[in-house]
Amino acid sequence: MGIHAIQVRRSAPGLDRDLQPRPSPPSVSRLNNFDFLRFSLATLVIFSHSFDLLHGRESNPIIMASHGQTELGSVAVDGFFILSGFLITMSFLSSRSVGDYLCRRALRIYPGYLAAAGASLLFFAPLGMRFSKDFWNWVQPGEFLMRLPFLRTYWIPDTFARNHWPYVNVPVWTIQHEFVCYLLLAILGLTGMLNHRRLVLTLFVLIYVFYLLQMPFKLWIYNWRELPIGGAPDYYPRFWTYFFVGVLAFLYRDVIRYRRWAVLLCAAVILFTALIGRGLDVVLPFALAYVLFSAGFSQRLQLQHWGRKGDFSYGLYLYGWPVQQSVISLCKPWLNPWFLFAMAFPAALIFAVGSWHLLERPFLRLKRVSSVAFANPNAGAPGDIASKPFAVAHGRKGRASLGAQTSHPAAGGARRFRWHI
Repeated sequence: MGIHAIQVRRSAPGLDRDLQPRPSPPSVSRLNNFDFLRFSLATLVIFSHSFDLLHGRESNPIIMASHGQTELGSVAVDGFFILSGFLITMSFLSSRSVGDYLCRRALRIYPGYLAAAGASLLFFAPLGMRFSKDFWNWVQPGEFLMRLPFLRTYWIPDTFARNHWPYVNVPVWTIQHEFVCYLLLAILGLTGMLNHRRLVLTLFVLIYVFYLLQMPFKLWIYNWRELPIGGAPDYYPRFWTYFFVGVLAFLYRDVIRYRRWAVLLCAAVILFTALIGRGLDVVLPFALAYVLFSAGFSQRLQLQHWGRKGDFSYGLYLYGWPVQQSVISLCKPWLNPWFLFAMAFPAALIFAVGSWHLLERPFLRLKRVSSVAFANPNAGAPGDIASKPFAVAHGRKGRASLGAQTSHPAAGGARRFRWHI
């Protein structure tokens, strides 16, 4: 049996010292702004693509301002991996088994991905050719279907030939890398490494150093070619770096404190390294993570109820690009990036809302609800379970109380919240 909600009892006999109760830090709260952050990151991806899709990446103002180091879309994707590292680690530690964990991940990822594949093939791609019957002469259904189980980029004809970019749906290429991170986390759990956060920290340092050295020294893993399963390994160092920052933020959440002055310092460091044209890759994983989690756990923002109508971030990410391509195809002569964003974002949001209510939420209900929860301020602190999660989960050291949801102690039990993970 896994942990549904973790509440180590004071009176439990034989508790290790590391499992003794301590005051819970603020980051335990489910009164968080994570839904708003993910929605904002997905919106930034669409906004950044509004420049890229019209005139090419060289016209992107952030690329120019950062001297080619990054763009808002890339920063947003990195932010997704950071938040994912935190939330997916919590999901793994609260799962009944590795099979349960992988089932929950698949139910979160595949329904929306497959629906977007169907919409891209049956609607957006034909629209690029004005629904000409000739489109179907170019479709390779076998190749298209064979790639779907592995979350690869959709094998669809590039029908937006009159646009700057002809591709129908490019951003989905990162989803396979997201799932690779899920599998990597499962391996760490099975081998016991996740029980020892210092080992995870050591692994992160090795990945981070390789990431920094990869481009300067051309340390190619597979020459940027894509494997049949798992994407192109040369992207692993980048995505694993940001994902593991989130993992470590979860494992060390009992010692990390978020201060306003530190948030301002991190933002200033990001801005400075971007403007001088060097060093952004060095600082961005840590500075961006600190800013995101500070905003995510801030009670001042008052955005804790943002996701009560649904989590539309995944749908925005899946449909933003094809919607933008469609708008460009139909209205290109009188578009600019700002107008493109203003037209495409509401349309993409409609698809995202439909994806959530018709597919994502129903499949989320199929998942076994088992969330890491702290029922009172004196329950075990995050650091207590970070060092020995499976000892608690398997019942060798005390008992774990059950509960699908919990309210934050500060809320007095009046409201209940759910993680969309």
